[in-house]
Amino acid sequence: MLNKEEKNRFHELIDLYTGHWENYRNFDQWKKRRINQEIYKEKFVDVFEKEFSFFNKDRKILDLGSGMGGFLVALKLRGYDNIYGLEFDPNYCEITKLRAKKYDLEIPVKNCCAEKSSYSSDNFDIIISTDVIEHVQDPKECFKEIKRMLKSDGYCYLTNPNRYGFKDAHYKIYFINYFPKKIGQFFADLLTDRQGYVNKDNQKLTEMHYFTYWKIKKILRNIGFNFKDIKYERLLNSEKDYRLLKKIRLFNLFYFFYIRFYCCNFEWLIKKND
Repeated sequence: MLNKEEKNRFHELIDLYTGHWENYRNFDQWKKRRINQEIYKEKFVDVFEKEFSFFNKDRKILDLGSGMGGFLVALKLRGYDNIYGLEFDPNYCEITKLRAKKYDLEIPVKNCCAEKSSYSSDNFDIIISTDVIEHVQDPKECFKEIKRMLKSDGYCYLTNPNRYGFKDAHYKIYFINYFPKKIGQFFADLLTDRQGYVNKDNQKLTEMHYFTYWKIKKILRNIGFNFKDIKYERLLNSEKDYRLLKKIRLFNLFYFFYIRFYCCNFEWLIKKND
């Protein structure tokens, strides 16, 4: 449990990373989700357990870019003991440790960059990296590091934003990704703090790494990964979604345009080449 001083420190750090979102339409609810992130991240644990047969408590798991630690703590509360974090921001590392201490838990989190960690090679059965790759200095080096740390039969679950996504994942603004980055950044700055849009984001569009569907697949292939498009598999196998398109055999044509020019982010399951 946290003492009074630790509780105050926890909320001070949360405020540090949420205050600039105060013009967000649902700010109070959004901030509450950051404070109690481990509760809301339980659904992600449910999804992983349901969709991936290899995701179980016997696996050694790394959350690469573990942020405020909600997912790690949710895993620990579910009974996953062999879990680790890697996070570049030292304040996020502190938030994670305080979040875990609320439940009298300890979770090892290394404060280092994703391109060069001190974790040993062939170390992890599963690496989770959600919305991280766009923030690193060198995405290709980050992918190489994932490959180095991953066991030969291991899996990495990866998400990254679409260069031509209809709604930007960070600024929450529509259409700006259809423009060249500098023009998109101009509109992002223009709309910042207006019309209920969000903030001054920590990184500008011109500083982040957004890839097209074709480009990210090429990078993964060149690094030496096999990969599967999780969104495609999920929608294709769904009995509820796009039934008419499947019936008239137009689903693949629809998905071709949907994933390239509308979808906000990609989901990949990647594995080392044999």
